[in-house]
Amino acid sequence: MLNNHEQFWNQLRSARAVAILVGREFADDGLASGLALKQILESLQIKADIISSATETALIEHLKNGVEIRAELSQPREFVISLATTGTQVDKVKYKIEQDRLDFIILPKNGFFTDKEVSVRSNGFAYDLIITINLADLASLGEIYSNNTDFFYSVPIINIDNQMANENFGQLNLVELTASSSTEIIYQLCANQPELIKPATATCLLAGIISRTKSYRTEMVTPQTLLTTAELLRLEANRDLIIEKLYRNRSLATLQLWGKLLMSLESQVGESLLYTRMTQADLMQIDDTAVNQILDELIVLVPEALVLIIFFDQGSSTTLVAASPKNINCLSLLKEYQASGAKRLVWLDLPVPINEAQEQVLKLVSAKLEKIN
Repeated sequence: MLNNHEQFWNQLRSARAVAILVGREFADDGLASGLALKQILESLQIKADIISSATETALIEHLKNGVEIRAELSQPREFVISLATTGTQVDKVKYKIEQDRLDFIILPKNGFFTDKEVSVRSNGFAYDLIITINLADLASLGEIYSNNTDFFYSVPIINIDNQMANENFGQLNLVELTASSSTEIIYQLCANQPELIKPATATCLLAGIISRTKSYRTEMVTPQTLLTTAELLRLEANRDLIIEKLYRNRSLATLQLWGKLLMSLESQVGESLLYTRMTQADLMQIDDTAVNQILDELIVLVPEALVLIIFFDQGSSTTLVAASPKNINCLSLLKEYQASGAKRLVWLDLPVPINEAQEQVLKLVSAKLEKIN
C-alpha cells in the first residue's frame, strides 16, 4: 500500500492542471507554500494557478515575482463541437458572431456535411486536481467554494495543513499537527527530491516557516523545523531577504500605532482576553496585515493571550476587530453578531456607542473563554 508521500506524487504527476487554493489565515505561510508548489509543478511541466483572497504582505509581493495570485476561481468547462469527417474532409473553417449567435462555417474538400455528423459535449473542468493549503474546511473559502461546489465535488483534493481543527475533507489529507507550518510539510514531501527545490523555491519555503513561527519564537518549533531550516539554507534560501521584508519595512506611523495599542491594552479572564480602544482615525491606518503583525508581538509579550479585541470609536456606532494568536475560532466566538472574516480574524460593525459595545462584547467573550479555560 502506498504511503501518503507516494500517493501525493502519484496524484501530482498524473495531473494536467492544478488549482492551488490558499486560506486567508496564516497568509504568509499559505501563499509562500502556494508559490513554492507552483514552481515545483511548473518544473514538472504541470500547469498550476494560485487562488486566494488572503491579504498579500510585502514579503509575498516580493516572493511572487510577477506571479498572479487570483482572487476568484474561474472554472469554465470546455464546450466541444465535433464534426465527423469519415466521408468528407475539411477544407477551411471560419466563424462569425452575429448578435447572440456564433456561427462556424466549414467548407468541405469533397461532398458535403449534414447535421447528423455534428455532435456537442462538455469536456470537464479546466483543472483536474485541487491542492488546498491552510484550510480547516472548504467553507472557509467563502464564495470561491459556494460559487463552485460542483467543481469541489468532482475534482480530487489534496489537503495540506497543520491545524487541529482541520476536517480532513480531502481525498488525500496531509494534515501534520506536529509540523510548524504548511511550508515545512511541503519541504518534507520534496526532501527526497532536492533537485526540485531551486533557490527561489527554498526561499519561499523558509519564508513560510519564519513567518509562521514568528522567527522561531513559538511553541510550534521542533527539532524537525530546525533541521528543515538548515536544509533550506543549504539549498540557498535567502534568509536576509525574508527578514528584511518581514521585519524591516515598518513605517514610523505603523510603529507609533502599535505602540499606542500595546500601551493601552487591558485584560480579562486572567490574560486570556486582551482588549483596547482606539479612535476613528486609528481605524484608517489598520488592516488585516497590521492586526496579524500585532498578534505576532503578542505571542511573545503575552503568551497566555487567546483573543485580542480592538474597539474603534465611531461616535454613534462601533467597529471592532477580534483576532486570536492561538487556535480560537473568532467567528464562533462572535456568532451572535454574525461577524465576517476568517476564523482567526474577524471584523464587526455594531450600531451602538463604544461603551455599550464594549460592555456587551466583553461580557459575551469572557463567558465563553472561562468555559474554555
